[in-house]
Amino acid sequence: MTLAAALLALWPWLAGVPVEPLRAVEIAAADFAVPLDVLAAVCWQESRLSLAPRYASLCGVRVGHRYVRDDGQSATIAARTLARAHARCGTWLRAVAAYRADGHCGAAAGLPYAARVVALAARLRRHLPR
Repeated sequence: MTLAAALLALWPWLAGVPVEPLRAVEIAAADFAVPLDVLAAVCWQESRLSLAPRYASLCGVRVGHRYVRDDGQSATIAARTLARAHARCGTWLRAVAAYRADGHCGAAAGLPYAARVVALAARLRRHLPR
């Protein structure tokens, strides 16, 4: 099952969602050994995986205070950042909090965001291939 199929299993009203941003997330997750459910949940929180009106960046990535508009580049940078944070922080919850809070593992400012991401990742994981 692909990411698109997993999203449709959770939210059938997403039928017809553009697949290009989803494919960018799948590729980046595989390239950096980040669980697809985690990266997809981060990108969902940031842009509803490109479905949010006027989204700035697929995965909320900024470089030099400017959002990265290219979906593939956004997913790649997000996956690389999450992989590095996970190596440094030890858990995906703390890594996602670091992603949100400028690199500080388990930062209080990033924990509510991280909790939402990890909960969504768990829901997505049930619909993705093992």
